Amino acid sequence: MEPSLEGKVVLVTGANTGIGEQTARCFARMGATVVLGVRSLKRGEAAAKDIRQCLQHEKGACGTVIVLKGDLADVVDVARFAKAFI
Repeated sequence: MEPSLEGKVVLVTGANTGIGEQTARCFARMGATVVLGVRSLKRGEAAAKDIRQCLQHEKGACGTVIVLKGDLADVVDVARFAKAFI
């Protein structure tokens, strides 16, 4: 039995591929609201859709998955990203 993260918000950067996507998937599986921090909205939305579909097949429900665009290499974008996240 996995611990529950219901009511928690988790931000995962680089969440559209690799370790970031798998981490987001695990948090969503535990019921968290997961914010995918990505540079590409198109790839982020595709990852979010995949996470939702996989988890629905596993147990019928999962935490909320939200996509938020942000480039951590751009200071101005980081400020915008933080404001949008808050």
